Amino acid sequence: MATAENSSKSRGCFKFGCIGCLGVIALLVGLPVLLALIGFFVGTPDPEFEQVDVTQPLPAGEVIEGNLEDPSTEVPLAPPGTAVPTEDLAGENRQVLDLGTEAVPPAGTIRLDLGLGEFTVQPAPPGEGVRIEGDYDRASFDLEESFTEQPDGTWEYAIELHQRVSWLRRFWSSQDVRNELTVYLPRHHPIALVGKMSTGKSELELGGLWLTEVELQLATGDHTLRFSEPTEKPLERLQLEGKFGEIDLVGIGNASPAWARLEGQFGEYRVDLGGAWRDDGEVDLQFQFGECRVRLPEGVRIEVERTSMAFGERRLELPEGQDALPDSAPTLSLRLEGSFGEMRVSP
Repeated sequence: MATAENSSKSRGCFKFGCIGCLGVIALLVGLPVLLALIGFFVGTPDPEFEQVDVTQPLPAGEVIEGNLEDPSTEVPLAPPGTAVPTEDLAGENRQVLDLGTEAVPPAGTIRLDLGLGEFTVQPAPPGEGVRIEGDYDRASFDLEESFTEQPDGTWEYAIELHQRVSWLRRFWSSQDVRNELTVYLPRHHPIALVGKMSTGKSELELGGLWLTEVELQLATGDHTLRFSEPTEKPLERLQLEGKFGEIDLVGIGNASPAWARLEGQFGEYRVDLGGAWRDDGEVDLQFQFGECRVRLPEGVRIEVERTSMAFGERRLELPEGQDALPDSAPTLSLRLEGSFGEMRVSP
């Protein structure tokens, strides 16, 4: 009797087990088919490309007339930067710097949130504010821009390109994304550049600008950030975060950042620290998986505070002639860490 009951229970377990396995198989096969049907019937809207060319004027700032000793005292106009003799209360002559009639521009922030496309950031022509030009698919994307100004004159300009359709519909769509935008940054304005560039390709040329801070997230795709010429003033802070893809940093020394940090997760990173370093700087580089190549600058004293590679290959070669550098040479402190992959550091 017990044997018959055990046999009946075994057959019941086997039956329910078979039903469960068939249910899992049906789910694994049926779900992709269902998603494919949804994508086929819903898809994404037909592209409607819109050209955009928008210029945002910026506050000029207050015009200063006078000298550094007493800005409220007007002095005869002279070219900015001219030393003008004045007389103090004791009757002694001294030299003060005449500011002429140059405007002091207020500081601003440019905030980017751009993804799914090809994006270029570069200096604007002299005298021009922030400008956006290019074209995008307005059927599937929204392009929004906003400008706010504070009572003290500081300002923020935000540019955002985001999807109007879900990622599911985008995933099953056979249409290529062809958003192409160029953002022109103003010259001779102290600006902080922050935000993210994601899922696509970006080319950023920041040489010649007056940058106080650069903080960008460079997500999936190929991204290049370049300083082809020295910035107007040394950069205070440079922080970049890479997700997946390739990141090229070129001519970092031309920005002469006081502090720079690059964090990478998966991909290939090429970091060129060459350029005209004007001040001392700290560079902190960390990546998880992939390959990282760092090119060291000439004429700069290199101090390696830490270099480590958990699993993989690490090569470190310093430039020759470090002992012969003058005392006035800038000092570059390096902290380099990797988890899995390859790290090469050389001149």
